[in-house]
Amino acid sequence: MKTLTVQDILGPLKGTLVRGSRTEPIRDAVEHPSQIRRRNTLVFDRYDKYLLPRAWRMFPRGVIVTDTPPMFLGNDCRWTIIYVKDMEQAFWDFVEYYRGLWDIPVIGVTGTCGKTTVKEMVSYILSESMRTQSTYKTYNGLVYNLRYLIGIDERTDAAVMEMKVAVPGDLLHTCRVFKPQIGIFTNIGTDHLEHCGTMENYIREKARLIDGLDPRGVLILNWDDANIRNLDTSSFQGKILTYGKGEGVDYRITQISYRNEGMRFTFSSNGRSYEASTHGYGEHTVYNAVAALIACEAVGVDLQTAIRRLASYRQLEAHLQTRVGINGCLLLDDTWSSNPTSAEAALKVLHELAQGKQTVAIMGRIGMLGEHTDEQHQMLGDKVVENQVDALITIDPTADLIGKRAIELGMDPRRVFSCHSPHQVYGRFRQLVDKDAVVLLKTSMMDRVDQIKKLIIKEGDRP
Repeated sequence: MKTLTVQDILGPLKGTLVRGSRTEPIRDAVEHPSQIRRRNTLVFDRYDKYLLPRAWRMFPRGVIVTDTPPMFLGNDCRWTIIYVKDMEQAFWDFVEYYRGLWDIPVIGVTGTCGKTTVKEMVSYILSESMRTQSTYKTYNGLVYNLRYLIGIDERTDAAVMEMKVAVPGDLLHTCRVFKPQIGIFTNIGTDHLEHCGTMENYIREKARLIDGLDPRGVLILNWDDANIRNLDTSSFQGKILTYGKGEGVDYRITQISYRNEGMRFTFSSNGRSYEASTHGYGEHTVYNAVAALIACEAVGVDLQTAIRRLASYRQLEAHLQTRVGINGCLLLDDTWSSNPTSAEAALKVLHELAQGKQTVAIMGRIGMLGEHTDEQHQMLGDKVVENQVDALITIDPTADLIGKRAIELGMDPRRVFSCHSPHQVYGRFRQLVDKDAVVLLKTSMMDRVDQIKKLIIKEGDRP
């Protein structure tokens, strides 16, 4: 964070200094006292206004912004106190002020799948010549936004922020904090229906990125995704760049092939053809890579330079990461997160990578689908059969619906197994695989599959 003083923020917050010095430095900012890590932290008393004054004495001395200053005016109060009339407005005034200090490109990435990969690819490519601020791994909740914002300082050249939709309003909230000028839509599939209610509501919330983007900015769209093609972009006055396999796009993917540990692909733009490669398997990885290249070019990086840099990018942990399983099988670890779209993509990779070898899918449940849970798991049973999986192991009662549907569609019931403990999975798995088998482990962090991994991944190749 850029070091500020109390004097610097009094005007933007429309605040009154009740106690303390105008020259006191501010070196951090948080929304909750439990987040305080150091002295001279600015704390917005948004949630703990009824915390007793003596409780605040446990924390290192800092600056409190509050609409109830008498609470902090007891004996031995070491805190500087700023009074504001409206706490919520004061918080957003600070966000507006701090974001306004920096004239840097900010890239916002949204989509059902691929957000984290695209964000990491862009950050990696830019890091060769620029210092970037970005979301950490998949920690993209609203609670982290202020921390990421104040991570921008005088040394920051660009920011790349992952923007999720878990509940309505999430995306507009994040856009309000970071004010992106470049927006990327990777894809829009099924996810987070528990809080959004319907697919239509979920798509509507994803589309909020268009509203939150700088109206003269750049919008990057996966034109092969029907839901993205149907977005209303009529109000957007900036530049729209499209990518995909179809004709008429700005960046057309013309060839995709598997290589050792990754993908090769060719795409064309402005009459020129480019060859590129990246680590990580699957057609969806190519789409992610092209989106990242477009964003980097929009920031000002030469496209050939970005392609060269992309070639050395390494995929994220537990994102279709290759491991050596027991009995020498090839295991695809895709256990970071799961939704119907990513599960379908993973099953497609399993089929394409196997090239006729035996395939085994170990699948867990998908959360946050609300009343659509049963329907979506049954649809995955369709994908299991469509991708000709030879054996299926489900590790959760909800995931069992995948197997039941696959059997209904003709899969041999003797090749579908319901195993609800790590040792059950291990016992069945050991009987099924050999060195010629290709295995997909598709779950999410909610499934807590660490014990399963320890049992089925060869010692020495475990995470």
